[in-house]
Amino acid sequence: MTQKKIKSYLEKILNSNEFAESETSKLLLEYLVNASLTDEMPKESTIAHEVFGKEISNSKTETNVRVYIRNLRQKLDSYYMNEGKNDSLRFAIPKGRYKVHFRENKKTFASTPVRTWWIVSNILLALALIAFIFIFLSKAPFGNSKPKNELAEHGVWSNLFDNKKPVLLVFGDYYFFRYHHSIPGSRYIRDFQINSDEDFSLMVQDSSDHFIPANLTYLGKFALWTLFDLEKIFHNMQKTVEIKLASDLEWLDLNKYNVIFIGPFKTQRLLTSILQSLNFTYEIHPNLLVYTDQDTSYSYHAVKVKETGYERDYTLVAKLPGPNNNIIYMFSSTHDIGHTSTVRSLTNLEKINNLGEPFQIPENLRYFVGIFQVQGFERTSFDPTLLHFRPIPENFKVINPKID
Repeated sequence: MTQKKIKSYLEKILNSNEFAESETSKLLLEYLVNASLTDEMPKESTIAHEVFGKEISNSKTETNVRVYIRNLRQKLDSYYMNEGKNDSLRFAIPKGRYKVHFRENKKTFASTPVRTWWIVSNILLALALIAFIFIFLSKAPFGNSKPKNELAEHGVWSNLFDNKKPVLLVFGDYYFFRYHHSIPGSRYIRDFQINSDEDFSLMVQDSSDHFIPANLTYLGKFALWTLFDLEKIFHNMQKTVEIKLASDLEWLDLNKYNVIFIGPFKTQRLLTSILQSLNFTYEIHPNLLVYTDQDTSYSYHAVKVKETGYERDYTLVAKLPGPNNNIIYMFSSTHDIGHTSTVRSLTNLEKINNLGEPFQIPENLRYFVGIFQVQGFERTSFDPTLLHFRPIPENFKVINPKID
């Protein structure tokens, strides 16, 4: 791997569509690559001064530098999902570091058969139960669960039923890996920092242990809880609905379906590019959600206190135009209490109308994004509080996947 090859791929990235309209990301990536080639480890103060011409005088400037770095990571992820998916050399900026890693793009990891049968049985049972409950509730009347017409006609949901495409419910599932050697009683490993094959590849570069990805994931209980609430929308509405895990989601799905994603930020997988398009960034530790509105950044920390059971969560709720005349919904937060509470509120007409004046959606407003604060105890939540809300224009491009 030569500097000439690295510089060649740097030029390719800087001239890509992903980076075309982001001079800040271009300058930052070029600076970090050159610093890494000379084995420099720049600090935030150095980056602020040499890239942006600013002196660090307060914590806001430090936060802005970290936001720029997170945005750059998101843009690289999106680039490698689209234009750069066949690049033989890839750039990566590990979380918590400002040094660029250069690595060959090789598919070196393969899944091996799972031998912890009780884990597999429980997961299959849970998925079968979800499928059974959803089919049962969507096909047959159940008590007085038939929704009022006003709910399906409300601006949050109305054009979903006018759209002829089927609905795909996507539930975020957690990433697992394990030791290379399969031995009786060996455990699967869940690391909150490792949430995708990309994260895993970066981890094993610096590890002397022999790990491989596991061929299983973990789905939280929120999937069952939110299905009961969504049933109020789809019951007897003559709408085809399918279910998929985020780990199985493909770019083609985002063209074929109206997509509703529900799950933690760290399980978004392909959908992380949407977060970036909306000026949001998320940091897994210490569970930081950052929203930038023009020149102002807002930071929100999720809180979970084991001793008391108190939880405070922040949920991104978005209804967005998809890439193929379809609709993409997102209900995403740090803990289950966030996305379950907001789904419950937005499938209840009375609660929708009591969310506050900013959320009174006009008839001509079809798309929006908002941040909700959710508080509660032991997964029992109070009604969400709307903190930010803004309309999204119909020509807004959140993603531009290239389908082979």
